Amino acid sequence: MIHDNIDDNLMIKLKKLLRGNDINGLYPSREWKECITPLIAAVVKHNTDICSYLLKQGADPNIPSQCGWTRLHYVSLSTAPLVFVEKLLEAKADPNRCHAFTPLLTAATNDREDVVNMLLSAGALVALLPITYPEHPVQNKKLSEMIHKIASKGNEFLQFGSRSRCGGKRSHRVDDQQRAKVQTQSRRMLKPSLLLDF
Repeated sequence: MIHDNIDDNLMIKLKKLLRGNDINGLYPSREWKECITPLIAAVVKHNTDICSYLLKQGADPNIPSQCGWTRLHYVSLSTAPLVFVEKLLEAKADPNRCHAFTPLLTAATNDREDVVNMLLSAGALVALLPITYPEHPVQNKKLSEMIHKIASKGNEFLQFGSRSRCGGKRSHRVDDQQRAKVQTQSRRMLKPSLLLDF
């Protein structure tokens, strides 16, 4: 299996296997008990070298696993370092392309404030889980509380993909008006009566 070579960090063998196989194909994973792509395997194994190699070879960062999770989901699910989010976003991973369980919601549910910050800076939409999902009260509360926490801090969000004149990454501070808007939205999200509207 292709993902087993990532487990062993055998780059040479992986390259040989990929010559005769689809780099974006789904292959069985014993650990995750579903079919995943080689790029997902690199993320869940926290292997930045293999991840970079696969992206350079044209691996699509938006193809989901058998269960519908994208690579951005797996960063939070596998507690991968934040560098994987940066690499995936640089490769045009779409933070909004998926089902109701967005990468942002998954990050908030798994207490990944760092991932939530970066996804927000990349344009991730703050969307609540519809009431048709049994777990919506817990998941939505967790997301709204994290957004409120971030907004209350006045965090500097990384302006993803933009660079300063010095060549370094530029950041922008959430101003008071933006912070008040997000805080108001997060308070509304916490009200059960409003959750029923989604």
